[in-house]
Parts: sequence; structure tokens; C-alpha cells
Amino acid sequence: MLRKASQLSTLCDVQLCVLYYGRDGELIKTWPEDQSKVRDMAERFSKLSHNEKRKKSTNLSQFLNKKLNEERKRSLEKNDNKFSEKVLELEHSLESRLRIFQDKRRLLQTEPDQIQSLAVSYDCVVASRSTEQNQNSPGSDLSPSLINDPLMFDDQSLAASSGCTTHLSPSLNQ
Repeated sequence: MLRKASQLSTLCDVQLCVLYYGRDGELIKTWPEDQSKVRDMAERFSKLSHNEKRKKSTNLSQFLNKKLNEERKRSLEKNDNKFSEKVLELEHSLESRLRIFQDKRRLLQTEPDQIQSLAVSYDCVVASRSTEQNQNSPGSDLSPSLINDPLMFDDQSLAASSGCTTHLSPSLNQ
């Protein structure tokens, strides 16, 4: 320990004093070994104000507590940043799901109107076909299965030719 004190004093160009006391409080050894240098440093230290003394001396437990507090602070800041990132991710996810929900709700609200329009168009087409069948010969080229299948005829042209008006949305006409 005395050798390290000597190296520290030389390398850092600082005045340093080490005092070894025994269990009974008796001074065992000092560094530097010259007692006059030790006494001069002790007098200068005793003349310092309380705050200056605290700056000049290092207490191991204070040093360790300071390091632990700094580490805790860094850890809290790191965790706070992670928490903020997670909150932002959650917010974006919720906004996305809200948009999807609103789109589905709009679709479900407009769907009954479209279904009703299709039903009216279909009724017009069926009425038109039955009128045509009654007017045409029994060898008509439209079978009842074609009339009853809404996918097998162009309901816009058929309804228009029969005088029915349709209210299909553009998305259903495609």
C-alpha cells in the first residue's frame, strides 16, 4: 500500500499522506516516512474548511455509494427509454387497430343498404324475366336456373331494359 501511495504521488504529482494505526490506536507507520512532511500535510489539512476537507479526502463507502447511484440513474434512464418506446409501439398498434375497426364498422353500416339495393334489382330482374318468358315461346333460351342465379346475368342491363332502376354501389358493379 505504501508503494502504491508513492507511485500515485509521483505519477499524479499530488501530495499524499498515509497513516497506519494499530487496533489500540497507536501510530504504526506513515508515508512519507519523514515525520515533518506528514506533520505539514496534517496542519494544512486541518486548516481547510469543512467543504474543502470533504473534497480532499475520499471515503470508500461514499465513493462506492456515488458509483452505485450513478449506475442506478443510468439504469433508470435506460429503462425509461425502453418504456417510452414500448408505449409508442402500443400507441401505433392501437391506432392501426382502431382504423381497421372503423373501416369494418363503415363496411357493416353500408352493407345493409347494398344488400337491399341488390334485392330490389334482383326482384326487378326476376319480374322482367318472367314477363319475357310469358311473351316468348316455350323454347326460350333462358332456363329458370339462370333467372334465379344472380351471378349469371348482367343485372344492370337487364334491369334497365325492364324499366327497373337499380341503386348498386360502384364497388358491387365491378
